[in-house]
Amino acid sequence: VEDSENDAALAVRVLQRGGLDVRFERVDTARAVKGALSRQSWDAVIADHRMPQFTGLDALRIVRASGSDVPFILISGTVGEEMAVQAMKAGANDFVLKSNLARLPQVLERELREAADRALHRETQFRLRESEAGLNRAQAMAKLAHVITGPEGEFLRWSDTLPPLMGLDPRAMPASTREWLAHVHPEDRAGLRATAIDAARTHARRELEYRF
Repeated sequence: VEDSENDAALAVRVLQRGGLDVRFERVDTARAVKGALSRQSWDAVIADHRMPQFTGLDALRIVRASGSDVPFILISGTVGEEMAVQAMKAGANDFVLKSNLARLPQVLERELREAADRALHRETQFRLRESEAGLNRAQAMAKLAHVITGPEGEFLRWSDTLPPLMGLDPRAMPASTREWLAHVHPEDRAGLRATAIDAARTHARRELEYRF
């Protein structure tokens, strides 16, 4: 995002000297930014902070409003504290001073790696949600449920099928194995407690049937 063809060409040369394969489009208006975003996906956006009719922060707001998480790097002659805070709040990833443009390849490569990590995390979370949704459907059909506990016995999460099977309002679900014991049949509590302690001590799987 740059109103000067010469400045854009300089930034491209710096990136190429840094070993990056650069394919780019130069835009300098809000309409042009929106158009570029709609035509294809981009690996990154590099924007001049100050332009006569348009600013880097204007471009940043458009990019983030589109839902894009691509690295956004501002190039500026100076970076004042107020501008830095404003840009970071709006979603900028980093700044590069025009007096130190040689940093641009290093900054861009780092931000591209971090963007790839974020994309992988989102994909992993999506797959996990898909898997859990499928598990919940299967458990509902089979009248089964599960609960996942932490190392201290705290309840981290449970299937949507669990509260109905226990006859509980979801808001009244136990928060830990200690509270869970209150719902276990009195004759089975000691066995459950002993089995849980042994499993924690030996780090081994244990199977146990008990009543509510």
